[in-house]
Amino acid sequence: MKSLILPRSPRHSRTLRMGSVYPLHFHLGQYFIMGSLLVFIGLLGFFYLTKFTEIHTKGFQLKKLDIQRESLLSTREHRNLSIAHEKSLVSIQDNSVTGGMVAPRAIFYLKQDGAIAQSPARAEFN
Repeated sequence: MKSLILPRSPRHSRTLRMGSVYPLHFHLGQYFIMGSLLVFIGLLGFFYLTKFTEIHTKGFQLKKLDIQRESLLSTREHRNLSIAHEKSLVSIQDNSVTGGMVAPRAIFYLKQDGAIAQSPARAEFN
């Protein structure tokens, strides 16, 4: 950007000799460029390792949850087998509580829905 500026100070006269108002000359040394490149590569590697670790941590957590799920399923299956064993006829017959039970002499069936609320003398029996 070329312009003509009237000299008011020594700085302005120097600007007139250079030919531009604001000279922009950047000179980056090779040490600065190498240092910047190393910092950039270091940051890129850090973010890569962070993401890589996060993904593997999720994998370990999924494996741990899968093992826990398998354990819970086997526990549930074991409990279902023990419940089935306790409900079996042989188990009920061998139980000491059921061994003391006595069979009824006669069974009476109610015929009406409202027969439960009626007195025993008025209820119809078979």
